[in-house]
Amino acid sequence: MTEDLTHFPLRLTTEWRSKIVTTEPPRYIPHTEWALALTLSAAGPIHVAVFLVVGRETAWGLRPGPATQEMELGVSFFPYDWGRSDDVQVNFAGRRTQVTDPALKSDPRDIVKVTAPERAETGKVFQVAELPPHAISLTVLPVAKEDTESRQRERWRIKQRFVASLPEPLAALTSGYQSGVFSD
Repeated sequence: MTEDLTHFPLRLTTEWRSKIVTTEPPRYIPHTEWALALTLSAAGPIHVAVFLVVGRETAWGLRPGPATQEMELGVSFFPYDWGRSDDVQVNFAGRRTQVTDPALKSDPRDIVKVTAPERAETGKVFQVAELPPHAISLTVLPVAKEDTESRQRERWRIKQRFVASLPEPLAALTSGYQSGVFSD
């Protein structure tokens, strides 16, 4: 019999945040950069695995640090060169991809579909947001601290005993690697 990850409730909130930045000295053209903040509030201490899905490829990472009952994850949308390019870096808690989209560069709130539910559970993957025009999806797996083991330098992994209960691509979360990529 396989052992399943622990389940307890989470509350989720999202908030768009902006900041005015200036680039390209000596002209200093001010522009707005945007980020989506996701706050997870849990009934007990958790770690999180994040997934940036682009088409059929998924980049994953285990967010380092101690387990906590409340944490914030960010999705930033940063133009590479405001004045000369429409290339935008989409950065989800360290997982990154690049797209070319003038509308996303100007204001991602019109392109990004925020899908995070108000409530979720540990041990279950949920979607935070998607960018339909670019086949990008951002998802999270919150994991109860008791289902993890600590490693060096505030790193962690899911305990080996759960490997059989995880879908095949997620088995890598028990490996000790802190990040990776898999394809469908």
